[in-house]
Amino acid sequence: MLHGTSIVLSCLITVLSAVKGVSPIDENTRNRLQTVVDGPDTRGEGFAALVGHVQTWEGTATSAVPPEMQSIIERPAKYRGGLFHISGKIELIEQLQSPWQGVCELFVRDQSGTVFGVYVVGGSHFSLKQTIQAPALFYKNISIEGRDQQLRSYPTFITEHGVLLTANDGGLPEGALLALPLLGVIAFLAYLFFRMTKSKKNIRHRVTIKTQEVLDAAQEVSGDLPEDSSEALAVMYEQSKEDV
Repeated sequence: MLHGTSIVLSCLITVLSAVKGVSPIDENTRNRLQTVVDGPDTRGEGFAALVGHVQTWEGTATSAVPPEMQSIIERPAKYRGGLFHISGKIELIEQLQSPWQGVCELFVRDQSGTVFGVYVVGGSHFSLKQTIQAPALFYKNISIEGRDQQLRSYPTFITEHGVLLTANDGGLPEGALLALPLLGVIAFLAYLFFRMTKSKKNIRHRVTIKTQEVLDAAQEVSGDLPEDSSEALAVMYEQSKEDV
């Protein structure tokens, strides 16, 4: 019974992942990762397998957890192909050349100060100090020699541009910046609508006052006017001359 329940839960998790559009790797992709070698900055069969997998991703929803960078550096084989949630500020940007056109290599610094690499499939418009966050697959550790001639390992991940969330250095989401002009137009139209509505109310108010004054005056005069129309006109004429 317990085994059956586990199978059902496993299937449910798989289905939910598919609905969200961010799924873990399958067995075939995992087998292709056996060729990955940590250290050299190279990209081969394993890289191609992960790139092909993330290209199927859609949306941003994921239950992935942030990576433990030190554990990944110490035991990369254990985490290879694992699904994580990465975030940080971009420190370095480079577009890959043939045969990986359309893949952008970023080096990102997280809140703890740890620097790691991110390959973004289908992404090209990035800026330094821009904040990013996304679900991503761990690829491998890359060893790079620093100015002090010491080799340092940097965990690298692969994600897809469509599931990436970005923000500027000020913390304002990129989408919000695009919406600012639209919000300005909406605010201006609302202001015009308010002014037009207020003007119409004032006009109606003034017309009502003038009409009422005429009616009152006519009512006052009508009480003194003769019933004969010609005589009434004569009286009104005389009254108008008196007012002058």
